[in-house]
Amino acid sequence: MGYSLGNYGISTAPQQTVGSSRYADLIKGQLALTAWRHGRTYGGHAASLLIAQVIATRVKKGWGNWFDVIQNIYKCSATLEQPIGFPNAWDRDFLRVLAEIDGVFDGTAKDNTNAALFWADLNNITSEWFLENVARSPNHTRVADMNSLTFWS
Repeated sequence: MGYSLGNYGISTAPQQTVGSSRYADLIKGQLALTAWRHGRTYGGHAASLLIAQVIATRVKKGWGNWFDVIQNIYKCSATLEQPIGFPNAWDRDFLRVLAEIDGVFDGTAKDNTNAALFWADLNNITSEWFLENVARSPNHTRVADMNSLTFWS
């Protein structure tokens, strides 16, 4: 039995338990890649790990399982165009994200986003939906910043 997250247009199923370590590794790889794609333009690995924390918070809050949340990022994104690409094998920032993603996945890493559910570069918000429903909404509070990268609850 699923449920809806109202204005966000996301229907979710109840949270599922990750059964095997190989499946968990697949999830962590996708989490690291998605976070790296969205955070790489801010320099270093820190932004990517913050974005991974937002994804983890969405999973904890019942937005869906890890793959549901990753697949539906575009629905609540501040930008209409989503980042793509793959890191090279020696990308130090991506390797650092990979090295630290376990803590985000298992909940042992400190959440420096303060349980944020949304993020945006204040200099690059192209989604009218995001402006109206998150950035300018009294229902969402700014909870963390890293230069122009801002996080909302």
